[in-house]
Amino acid sequence: MTDQVLMPGADYLAICNAVRALTGGKAALKSGDIAGALAGVKRLTVQAGTVTPTADTHTLTVPVVGTPKLLTIRTGNHDPLTGSLLAVTSVDVVPNGTTPRNTKVLVVQPNGAEGGFVTGATIADGGVTFEFSPTRVFVGGRTYNWTAYFWEEET
Repeated sequence: MTDQVLMPGADYLAICNAVRALTGGKAALKSGDIAGALAGVKRLTVQAGTVTPTADTHTLTVPVVGTPKLLTIRTGNHDPLTGSLLAVTSVDVVPNGTTPRNTKVLVVQPNGAEGGFVTGATIADGGVTFEFSPTRVFVGGRTYNWTAYFWEEET
């Protein structure tokens, strides 16, 4: 390859616009600025799947590979359960280092009212385990959709 490359201006503009979209930048880019701008882009990866417990359970294994920065679990079925059981409808886990914090859980109470609480969770390569009381359950037969988000740390 030579030291000088010619390309149509529209192609160069499209490349610069794509770099600005990735980096959030707004400034004009010279050809020598593009590599440096792209070096600051952090990679985001996502894993997703479903889990359907066979019976009511206060623990749920989510088959995550790696340790996510954010994990969400949702079900579209918000029907209440009878008795004293609270049906889990969503979970958001934001780990803080090795200590799980900010685990927000939404439930449906037997009277149909929705409520929420904060709890702990253990997140490790291969899955997540929640520290729920036995009266707060993932409902057997309901499908829970999960999404795990991973991104690179700032350098």
